Amino acid sequence: MIVSNDSIKMKPPYEITPEILKSVTSISEKMGEINATYLNRPSPKLRKQNRIKTIHSSLKIEGNTLTEEQIRRRIEIIKPHTNWVRSFSCTDGNEMIPSIAKEYGLKTLVGAWLGKSDTGRAEVLNNIFWHPS
Repeated sequence: MIVSNDSIKMKPPYEITPEILKSVTSISEKMGEINATYLNRPSPKLRKQNRIKTIHSSLKIEGNTLTEEQIRRRIEIIKPHTNWVRSFSCTDGNEMIPSIAKEYGLKTLVGAWLGKSDTGRAEVLNNIFWHPS
């Protein structure tokens, strides 16, 4: 029984039976199957982008540097999808990105963070403007 705000008692024009509950449950299960099968699949491109971002972030957090082999593997992954590589650092192995990208025929846009340390700034500036080919 439903009680409205003005205290008038109303009875719905139907009765919830075990058969209705079974039908509602079946419909909900089918909707879940459809969502799981067709609607909630992340695209392979998005998964690939997230994997690359995750690898980069975990390297930075752990204080590790990139190796030439790691850079080459990543460039091979992205090469079919782009003509450019954007890096956000030019230290910790990232300074190799421009010359390796060039080997693969990719253009680069190199980012840099100039910190407070004169030594750190000198390293960053040297890595930005000097790229062996």
